[in-house]
Amino acid sequence: MMKPATLRPTLLALMLGYLTASAAPYAAARAASEVSNPNCQPFALSAAERPMGGIACHSPQGDAPNLLFLHGAPGDWKAWKKYLEDRAFADRYNIIALDRPGYGQSGRGEPEYSLSTQAALAHRTVTSQWGEAASYYVIGHSFGGPVAVQLALDYPAQVKGLLLLAASLDPDLESTEWYQRLAASRWIRWLIPAPIDVCNREIIALPPHLVAQRARLGAMTQPVIFIQGGKDGLVPPGNADYAARHMTNAQLELERLPDQNHYLPWLEYDRVTAAVDRLTRR
Repeated sequence: MMKPATLRPTLLALMLGYLTASAAPYAAARAASEVSNPNCQPFALSAAERPMGGIACHSPQGDAPNLLFLHGAPGDWKAWKKYLEDRAFADRYNIIALDRPGYGQSGRGEPEYSLSTQAALAHRTVTSQWGEAASYYVIGHSFGGPVAVQLALDYPAQVKGLLLLAASLDPDLESTEWYQRLAASRWIRWLIPAPIDVCNREIIALPPHLVAQRARLGAMTQPVIFIQGGKDGLVPPGNADYAARHMTNAQLELERLPDQNHYLPWLEYDRVTAAVDRLTRR
């Protein structure tokens, strides 16, 4: 039997390799927690279910569109730091970059498996900042993608459009490796850093929630831009085809990047900001 001293680095190597491979762009983007934009302020909300946190940036241009950014797994609001610090971009919008449940200031270490509950927590958080009647656009990367879709399904009057970046939507393309199951056991979890543990457990639990979501995708009518890399080793490119098959009434625009990988928010910054501008002008 493998000794604990050997088990920990072996599991971490497997988990980090599978879940955060090639993450150098993300690591560089979130190296510091301070944001140079003076219009941005971190926030923390207390709620009966769990605390929620993130950062909110207020446009100096008055009646600006509202954007909600949702990170992948693992992650936190700092994944979007470059977008918040780019004043040429950020000043055109009111922005909330949220810590999804289980990460950062949103109940770190305690995952939320229900996409509907994640969407409800996100919606409650943004309306606490922008008002109950506020409308907004959602940008979701990786695991943030299905949460963004759930927001569009559950709050269609307020979610005006989606930008999905390498979004995990197709339950048939989700697979669980043996080491993920092993790492989720109570005997092993204490050896694993909290963000990786939350990431692992919410990914394992995701497929049935995607199956439930699939039956409702045809009802979506919002504009959706889906950008997908053809060399994505974490979210199969077939997820873009899945969106095309099921979002039959959405105003869907697919943008395929044959030579790109999973890390679109950092490697395709100009393309992503252009897509946001295109989405909000529709």
